Amino acid sequence: QLTVDLFLSNIYQIYHSNVFSFANPYEILTKYNKGETNFCRTELSKAPLNGVSLKGIKLDGSNLREANLSNANLSDSSLKQTNLALANLTKSILTNVNFERANLCQANLRESHLKDANFTRSNLQGADLSEAYLFRTIFAKSNLQNVKLPEEYTYEVYYDCETIFDASFDPKQAGWTKIDC
Repeated sequence: QLTVDLFLSNIYQIYHSNVFSFANPYEILTKYNKGETNFCRTELSKAPLNGVSLKGIKLDGSNLREANLSNANLSDSSLKQTNLALANLTKSILTNVNFERANLCQANLRESHLKDANFTRSNLQGADLSEAYLFRTIFAKSNLQNVKLPEEYTYEVYYDCETIFDASFDPKQAGWTKIDC
């Protein structure tokens, strides 16, 4: 049905933001093990995916609200415009993951490995990034209000003039690198 919906939406130039493919975690893992990686617009809210390895997966536009992805490996994946609000990503490996325009409100990313992650235009309000590894992570045009951030930065972290911080946080003083707007 999803293929038919996408075909018709392209012919008639119709886009419905509420069209999702429903799948359970077992189906995703089975298809992934058979080589499939495109699971865009999939409904996986509250899914128990802790400890899974889904490197290079595409979950753009999916709903992973309150999903448990702790200790998961999603390296080299795309989660653009994905709803990850209240998701648990504690100690996950998220190297080179594209979170562009994702909703990560109150997500738990504590102790996650976020090297080269892209959070451009993402909403991270109230997220927990304490003890996360943010080497070369990009937060351009993102909302970082009420975010728990690591205390030390011995590496580069990027922001721009549109990145929103709490008034008490000075990214320049923390050693973050400002990129062009």
